[in-house]
Amino acid sequence: MKQTGKCHGSMLSAQIINKDKVKKLLNRFKKIGKHLFEPIEFEIRPWYRWHYSNIINVASEMLIFYIPAKVKRKIEATIVEELSSGDRLLLEINNSYLLIVKLSKHGPSFNFTISQQKAKKYKINKSVTTKFRLLKVAKYEETVNKIIDDYKKGKDIPTLESKYPFGETYIRKILTKRGINVRSLSEQQTIKHHGHLPNIRDGLSEGKLKIIFAILGDNAGNVKSKGYGIGIVAEDLFCRSICR
Repeated sequence: MKQTGKCHGSMLSAQIINKDKVKKLLNRFKKIGKHLFEPIEFEIRPWYRWHYSNIINVASEMLIFYIPAKVKRKIEATIVEELSSGDRLLLEINNSYLLIVKLSKHGPSFNFTISQQKAKKYKINKSVTTKFRLLKVAKYEETVNKIIDDYKKGKDIPTLESKYPFGETYIRKILTKRGINVRSLSEQQTIKHHGHLPNIRDGLSEGKLKIIFAILGDNAGNVKSKGYGIGIVAEDLFCRSICR
């Protein structure tokens, strides 16, 4: 399963005949997915580029899929919640799964865009309507809360990316926006091996810590922000602990 981008608005896809890819994609909705098996129609509105000569370029690069209000109500009745712009939609079209990760508010309903090249890949033509089968919906706020909870428990970002329908960059953005410091790789390794980051007793000054660092490691440590770092090499394993 290949991700086409590491940002909000990227898409993931999988062919139904490829069971491994499908399983990985479905697992990202494991705890928060809802099902709607009835095929629903999405109206296509080609996106045109305007030139300075005011001539419309008919060979559109993007197709806008408008979700009618009645379809939106049907989705909301199935998931028993209102649909919001941050929610993820997992659609099935022509024996492929398509994950829509960005919805745009459009009056009482929403729309999403697909590149013309990708539309051809999914055998989507520039017709008035296209039938999708909506398989699952991941609620944005619920997903974000689960990501934050898992991260605080020690899960790393690659694990969260494989577990939830969010890309790496967007997960980092979520954590930063919620005021959570993103752990370095070495800090994550510390949690992996010890279950938590080290705690330092009150009363240990910077000078005392540097002496301890010099005894334990091959340098006197360094100061980064409000923490202290030390490198220790043991059995080809490099561990870096942050002491706060």
